[in-house]
Amino acid sequence: MTLKFPRAVWAIAFATFVAFMGIGVVDRILPLIGRKMGATPSEIEWMFTSYIAIMVLTMLVSGVVGTHLGSKKTLLLGLGLVVVFATAGLVPCHFGALVVSRAVGV
Repeated sequence: MTLKFPRAVWAIAFATFVAFMGIGVVDRILPLIGRKMGATPSEIEWMFTSYIAIMVLTMLVSGVVGTHLGSKKTLLLGLGLVVVFATAGLVPCHFGALVVSRAVGV
C-alpha cells in the first residue's frame, strides 16, 4: 500500500522538520560555539532564549501572514528568510552579532 499525500502536506512536513531540527542543533552546538567565541554562560543562555522566543513569535505572525498571502507563499517566504539569515549567521565573529543574526532569522 502506498501513501499518497498532496504536495502541500509534504512541504509542510519538510518545513516542520527544518524548524525542529534547528532547535535540536542549536541546543547541542551552542556551548561549543560559545566557548570558541569567548561567550559567558549567561550569553549562551541569551542565545538559546532569543532563538526560542523569536521562533514562537514567528509562528504567531506566520499564521496571520498565511491568512492574507496564502499558505504556499508564506511557506516559501519563510524558508527563504531562514536560508538568508542562517547564512548571515555564518559571518559574525562576535557573539552578540551571532545572537542577533540567529534571532532575526530563526
